[in-house]
Amino acid sequence: MKKLLVIAAVCVVFLLPVSRPAAEKAVAGWNLTQSLGASINPLGLDAATRLFYTLPLFPARTGALWDSARIEAGFHNSLTPSYDTFSAFIRFEPAAVFDLHLSAGIRSFYDTFAFGYTPLAGYDVPFDSSTRADLDRTGAAGFRYSATPTLKGGAGPFLFASATGFVLFDMRGADPDEDHYFEPVSNAVLKKFDGYITNDTLVLYDFGRGILGGVSHYFLYVPGSEYVSRRVTLICHVSRALGRNMTGTLSVMGGTYLRDRYNTWR
Repeated sequence: MKKLLVIAAVCVVFLLPVSRPAAEKAVAGWNLTQSLGASINPLGLDAATRLFYTLPLFPARTGALWDSARIEAGFHNSLTPSYDTFSAFIRFEPAAVFDLHLSAGIRSFYDTFAFGYTPLAGYDVPFDSSTRADLDRTGAAGFRYSATPTLKGGAGPFLFASATGFVLFDMRGADPDEDHYFEPVSNAVLKKFDGYITNDTLVLYDFGRGILGGVSHYFLYVPGSEYVSRRVTLICHVSRALGRNMTGTLSVMGGTYLRDRYNTWR
């Protein structure tokens, strides 16, 4: 039976200054965002914090194409029951239709809640949740690098974005007995020095009053094993100003896997 993908994400964001739509003029200054997200199938919880500085690229230019042009640089931390990732990042947006996000950081697994680093014998070994529960897990640390170019645009009330992510992990300092491990973000098996490619394309409709709705297609590919996962989700996003320097957002997504080792026809 095909399993449904159900994702519920709750995000409360604090910004200094207040969040602005991407098409509006970029303003120099420090920004702080905090979010809390939860998901079912796969089960997950993520508390994320970003602290970064925004520098407008073309403050003298006006127009929808140039108003959002900026460089953002700072730090990002993602804490889950399985790992913590602390990264430095830079985001370069030369025009409203394109941006490039680069990051480098430390990935630290811990076994406090029995979700630690899970070494595996190879790409083809079972890695479903019940199998992983019987395996030895431990704490470990390594490095994570990523590059994500994004194309985006809009026409009337419709918004479009397509982000392609290139992610590389270096866990060669972890448990030396096995050459592979379970990577929880991709929900796949990787070598200790390995990576994956993703594409997330979405189309949204702006209903006004801070409400967006639409559909997203997500694709993941592990070149080393040729593992593929695909899913389609419906999205509802609501944003409200909560004060002079605070914006709250709520996003809920639900959909189905089109292809996945453990979340598709079997």
